[in-house]
Amino acid sequence: MATIYSGKSVSILAGIVLTAFSVTSFAEDYYRWVGADGVTHYGSSPPQGVEAVKVKTYGGAGAGEDSPEASFTGAAADEPAADEANLPPEEVERRRKVAEKQKEVCEAEKKRLEVLNRPGRIRMKQPDGTARYMTQDEIQQEIATTNQVMADACK
Repeated sequence: MATIYSGKSVSILAGIVLTAFSVTSFAEDYYRWVGADGVTHYGSSPPQGVEAVKVKTYGGAGAGEDSPEASFTGAAADEPAADEANLPPEEVERRRKVAEKQKEVCEAEKKRLEVLNRPGRIRMKQPDGTARYMTQDEIQQEIATTNQVMADACK
């Protein structure tokens, strides 16, 4: 029987992962558009059929050596090896470690999703050490959280 963590610990884990991967936003293109309701929206992918203006952002690759933005975008895996030759060895190693950690999180979340999608009841360990069965609503909420973490970690 696989261990299922409480909703609070999953929420904390999801928050940490989402925060860690939110730095990818510094390296992406951002757009501004006005929705049908007259509200200005910002995002990395505007809806189809809407006139969007590319917004100039600061950060990304020019932010410095210690900046984690470039490694979280998955760009390190897509770049040719020649580009890595221009990076300091510490940066190459840091990118490798980040990619490894991202892969570990992805694999753990895939296993978690398999458990959550199994038929039958799922026991969840409580903070006081007791166990209880999860309701279908709780299971669906955990599946949604796991899918969100996977969307961020399994790029």
